[in-house]
Amino acid sequence: MAGLKPGLYEQLLSLSLKRELDALSARHHAELDRLHPAEAPDRISCTLRD
Repeated sequence: MAGLKPGLYEQLLSLSLKRELDALSARHHAELDRLHPAEAPDRISCTLRD
């Protein structure tokens, strides 16, 4: 697919997860923030470890 910017899949996935998390409870909300590339391995390892 030509013309799609990099990271589109990740953006769609993040948006979908945010909607699901927001729907869990009115008292909780998801916050999205940019991830520094150097932090990515740490975040991935935390997710896989759990």
